[in-house]
Amino acid sequence: ANPEDTLLSVEDDLLGRLSLPYERLRVRAQRIAERGSKPIAGIIGLGDWKDYKARADFTKGFLAVGGIYTKESSPCHTKSEILRFIEETRYSYYVICGTDVEYDHFLPEASESIMAIDPGITLDIAGARTAPGINGSIRKGMDALEKLDRLLSIWEEGMNDDEQT
Repeated sequence: ANPEDTLLSVEDDLLGRLSLPYERLRVRAQRIAERGSKPIAGIIGLGDWKDYKARADFTKGFLAVGGIYTKESSPCHTKSEILRFIEETRYSYYVICGTDVEYDHFLPEASESIMAIDPGITLDIAGARTAPGINGSIRKGMDALEKLDRLLSIWEEGMNDDEQT
């Protein structure tokens, strides 16, 4: 899926089409973008690129299905590199991608520092993990429609009620 692809319409009368709920999410994301709040997620890569690439690629594909664009950081080896990426981008939503070892090393301190920059940031992790300061995760086997629906609401929150229809 490519968020740049434009869906002209979503036909409700084609019963049984498994892609229909995802097409609706993409149309919703396009409407959000048209109103000036383009849904972009920051992908924070912890450690060496080769070590977090699989989780970052999965995350980017997962988000693209819902029409959410992504911008990936350079490999982050220090907390200051993570914070520099947050400061430069100032997105509403980030996903941290790394190995379990990198998560154990970086997450507690990094998530606290990120929330100090902006407590309104939603922070997820790639993989089946939890950690203090982390909102949730993106992982294989999860309910993608539910997750993408919740994520799109992040960008809708700043819109007036009459703009959401």
